[in-house]
Amino acid sequence: MISVPETPASRPAAPARTGEYLVSKGLINGEELALARQIQQVTRERLGQILLTLGLLRRLDLYRSLGEMWGVPFVQLTQTKFDEDLARRLPMEDVIARFVIPMRIEGQTLVAAVADRPTAELTSWLLEHYDDVQAVVYEAATDWDVDWAIRKVYRARLLESSVYGLYVQNRSQCFDKLILMGIGVAA
Repeated sequence: MISVPETPASRPAAPARTGEYLVSKGLINGEELALARQIQQVTRERLGQILLTLGLLRRLDLYRSLGEMWGVPFVQLTQTKFDEDLARRLPMEDVIARFVIPMRIEGQTLVAAVADRPTAELTSWLLEHYDDVQAVVYEAATDWDVDWAIRKVYRARLLESSVYGLYVQNRSQCFDKLILMGIGVAA
């Protein structure tokens, strides 16, 4: 595991481009890469997402490969126990925006799962929120796993805010439906 920021000399040697890396690993071929790049020019979507959508690459293979390119191990959050209370120490909206799941503290090092390349900004933000840590190391996880973990950690708050948002947005419409259904309010 590595910590960000890192020096250029400490970075693992990996091809700069995801597509070439996936071809070199035999996960896709040159024609599939060319097709995905043509689509990417039109859609501006991430190459990995295009390959997933086309069914040319498995999600686990993509994120394992991204982890290798980033120089971090891969973790399957759905099969790994992590400290939900540790994650709840962060504001839900910020966790969603940064798409990160703090998993555990080992000594004075925070271990966090990410589905996007870790940045120095993310590391600084995490260090600001955890006074008891001196470093952050990352593990790559699929986007689905990070999303699942966020929903698991913040389930009650997400449900509450969703229900309240629907209520505020459609208060009169909801009341009208209740009347139409014969539920009504006693006069």
